[in-house]
Amino acid sequence: MAARLAGATDPRGFEKALAANLAAIGDNAQFMKTGVAFHLAIAVIPCNPIYLAQYEAIVEWLVDRRIVSPRHPGIDRLAYQLHRRIYEAIKARDSKATATAMRPHFGQIADRYWK
Repeated sequence: MAARLAGATDPRGFEKALAANLAAIGDNAQFMKTGVAFHLAIAVIPCNPIYLAQYEAIVEWLVDRRIVSPRHPGIDRLAYQLHRRIYEAIKARDSKATATAMRPHFGQIADRYWK
């Protein structure tokens, strides 16, 4: 949905969220905050309160996962790379590429959750 609805102005805040995420690599607490902001930047693109409600419903779980997940060297860099792919696909307004880019990120989160 975000890829289909992203306009020329949407990626600006989205791009700032991605840049902050990159800058936070190596600082777990800051990386978590910028990751949450990145996900929020996606949720606001459609301008639909249902997406914001869904985001708000899972953000606490996302933060909890990030805090209790075992830290592995490079995991923040991997998450950033996945965020970057998602950003590029949404910026290109390519729904198929966005879905393809999101799958490994969801898989990474699921792997951390169940371990």
